Amino acid sequence: MIAQWLCSCSTEPNSIYKLNICAKCHRVSCNWCQKPELLVKYCPGCFRVAGSEGQLRCIHNCLECPRCELNLSISMEKLINGFKRFEMVCNGCKWRYKTPEVGVLRTLTGCVEELEKNEDAYTQRFNSLREFYRIKRGLQTMEEGGAINESIASKELFDRLNETKLYKMINEERPIGLGDAGDAGDTEETTFPHPLRLRAKFDFRCPSCGEWLTKSHPDPKSSRLLLESFAAHMLPSLEIVPRSEVEPSVSDKNAMALVFTASDQSDAPVEITILGSATIQIPVRQFTLTFDGPVKRESTMETIKRLVRRVPTYQLNSSTNILATEKSRRLSRPETVAHKDNMIDQGSGWCIIPMYILEPATTHRIQLTIPVKGVYVTLQAVLH
Repeated sequence: MIAQWLCSCSTEPNSIYKLNICAKCHRVSCNWCQKPELLVKYCPGCFRVAGSEGQLRCIHNCLECPRCELNLSISMEKLINGFKRFEMVCNGCKWRYKTPEVGVLRTLTGCVEELEKNEDAYTQRFNSLREFYRIKRGLQTMEEGGAINESIASKELFDRLNETKLYKMINEERPIGLGDAGDAGDTEETTFPHPLRLRAKFDFRCPSCGEWLTKSHPDPKSSRLLLESFAAHMLPSLEIVPRSEVEPSVSDKNAMALVFTASDQSDAPVEITILGSATIQIPVRQFTLTFDGPVKRESTMETIKRLVRRVPTYQLNSSTNILATEKSRRLSRPETVAHKDNMIDQGSGWCIIPMYILEPATTHRIQLTIPVKGVYVTLQAVLH
């Protein structure tokens, strides 16, 4: 059984890692309801920033495989006559392509596009269709009494207008047929590499108040965030496991355990109020994730011991001395045998509470109220 969280904009459950919490209005939102703003558009191969808003692919020397869309490895061979030949290999599906002899070229993508334009039958058909409909739209505008489009104003076209009726020209214009473009089922057809598609970085705003939620660094090579408000850094994580994994003596298949673990960035007590739907029973309605104490300057070993204390007991094993020692220490505590407030177990930054399934259902729901920076945030989780 896994837990997914509901955004305040819809009923579509999401992972906790896809949600944000606004620092101003404390609304829980996801990428679907947030307001994106384009920061930068760049090529993932050469990391050049796009020169125009309408640019979709790299215009330099970055190419991708036409089959699996991975970056191609490119090697160059210098010929005796001064020309060059390029070979492109995909490291994923092993697709390869070797160009004919080329002379002076400005960019490799321009060279490949020119080869595709002159040699690929499907590209020729597309260009013919585009030209056909461009002229046809212009002729239809002329027939309706509109102005002559300069893009179709040519001497050849006007000479034909002197000999043929306009409506006949509109009906007579035909592009090349599909049969002229080759057999679509031919497995030996020639394919060409494609210029690498650009990627984009976005900044996101809160859908309610417009406050910034995330801001990325504008450098395409950097993955650093200048501002972040991820819910996973503010809310505890939730894991649902069978009760038998936590308490081997319990064999009831309807008995489950809710394992709450505080965020790594939390070092203060977190009070949580929990409510369940009618299909489940949760005997604990309120609990607190507590910590052993404030973080102090300490040695590496002390830091490891402190982090181990934040691991739930059922996840500890005897693979290392530190884990075995911590597990023995916990099992020797008197309160572990009969924990207060019906809790199964509790430690530094984590807590395990019981849950019983009363009615079989595809999904169950719980509602949590958690303080975030002094304000209580309520959100729902879907268990399935």
